[in-house]
Amino acid sequence: EGDEMAKYPFWLVPLWVIMLLYPLKLEIQVLKYPIVPHLRRCSAFKIFGYSVRFSVWFTLAIMMSVMGHSSFVTNGVFLAKAWKTDNCYAPAADRWKKNMTQSVWGGIPLIGTASLSTLALIVWMTTFLQLLYVIGISYPVSPDHKSEKPLNYEVQFEEGACQKYDTLLVAQQHHGPALQGLAEFSRMATVTFNHWTYRTAKSWHCRSALKEIPRLVMKFLAFYCLASGPQLAIQVSTVNAATTDHSISYDYQSAASIFINLMMALKALYTETAVIWRLWCRAERDMNQSTFTAAQFGGLFETIDGAKCSMRSWVAFFALLVLCFMSCIIASFAWAIISIGLCVFAVVVPLLAVFAYIGGSIIVGYNESVHRERNVNWKVRMVNWKVGMQRPSEAEAVCVVSDDASASVVFICEMEKPRDAAKSAAHIAVAAGAPYKILHEFQEEYKKYVVTVSVLVRKGPDAECIVKVGEPQGFCRSPVRPHKACWAQTVRLGPEGSAVLHLVGANMDPHDEEFHAQLDQMDMWLNGMTGVEGALFVG
Repeated sequence: EGDEMAKYPFWLVPLWVIMLLYPLKLEIQVLKYPIVPHLRRCSAFKIFGYSVRFSVWFTLAIMMSVMGHSSFVTNGVFLAKAWKTDNCYAPAADRWKKNMTQSVWGGIPLIGTASLSTLALIVWMTTFLQLLYVIGISYPVSPDHKSEKPLNYEVQFEEGACQKYDTLLVAQQHHGPALQGLAEFSRMATVTFNHWTYRTAKSWHCRSALKEIPRLVMKFLAFYCLASGPQLAIQVSTVNAATTDHSISYDYQSAASIFINLMMALKALYTETAVIWRLWCRAERDMNQSTFTAAQFGGLFETIDGAKCSMRSWVAFFALLVLCFMSCIIASFAWAIISIGLCVFAVVVPLLAVFAYIGGSIIVGYNESVHRERNVNWKVRMVNWKVGMQRPSEAEAVCVVSDDASASVVFICEMEKPRDAAKSAAHIAVAAGAPYKILHEFQEEYKKYVVTVSVLVRKGPDAECIVKVGEPQGFCRSPVRPHKACWAQTVRLGPEGSAVLHLVGANMDPHDEEFHAQLDQMDMWLNGMTGVEGALFVG
């Protein structure tokens, strides 16, 4: 209408939010596979190198996923807006074309004379470069190199069962990097968040870095320099052209798209630069060692100088791409921050606070209104106590067991307590003044050790309604070492009708055959669970 750019109806926003729930559900399903090995190797969830609680990490990661999906959608919507504006011969399109011809781009053939919708379509179609790249690194063109059999996509537990195969772009590819490429194209930020920290946490040979740097630079070119950067530039130019006439209302829809794309661009700039810098430093360090020889390249390069020259050329090319990409980002800053940056910040901070508070809690609902009036957030603290023959002091016991006393229930599994120990860690903590009382405790004695499982509840209202259900269970026992087993105590978190949980301590046998025997028993136990809402494991 009038001189403004075309706008989409408001009802599209809630419709998109509803549709967003399905890809987020798929993302969480995918996250279940890499999150455990990532945590085992990386030791903690980190943001900018700092360890944070899982709830904080997950909140930020899922927000990045939402923004990634949003950028994908808003770019398509912007194409529709540009096409409609051109089709209706709106003055906004004429103003944009006039600004374009007067800019530095005006002298470039085809681009300087192209319409707004044509350029928007060209920039939008660069997204298919990302699809081609992902197909190139994930589509297998050979069988498994080890077994010469078709690829197996089932979860593998055996040591050395990792599949290795060739794809269109990568020789000797693994499922892990292929999954990460697919997740990155699908904007699954929770899945890709710790990927490079995980891959570089183990001992990495510089040969791997030399293979990865060119691929990462080409990915940066396809994903960001040819797609995200031009998308930002054309959207900023559109908003800029509209605001030259102060009588026209501000296009908040395009500004919102600019802000989302800007946030994703800043994230990409930080993560991609950090990864390439880490790989480059690792390769330079290895190749500068006196014991390093060209034979360690595995035929990739004939000389060390040749490898250094190739790597530095790719890094220099990456630096040039970064400068080009940053020019698009800098041009977007003013419009994005001024328009809706403060509004989004005002929403994000409260969300972070809420998720950080409830992320480590178990939420239990009540049917009766009298119980609904009480606090329905329960926090369960699971403690795996396995410190060998040394017993804790009173101060240590209180610190580990009660911490800040925010948990309603504390479950302690002392897996290998000395036989001559007089008191359990729970008794030591309670005697030293921890604000808990012991709900139930049981022991199993073996030749060298005693296993003690304790359940404590916080004194006060919690102690009145949290009760144990049934007797403790021992299961998942190693066929060779009986003290390697799992022990479970069932509790009800609240009055009759409230949630019932198994609290489980697991002591797994490190030997492969016995370990898998325990896993089979655990699978049977989990499949046979009835009358409970879930099980919490520590071990």
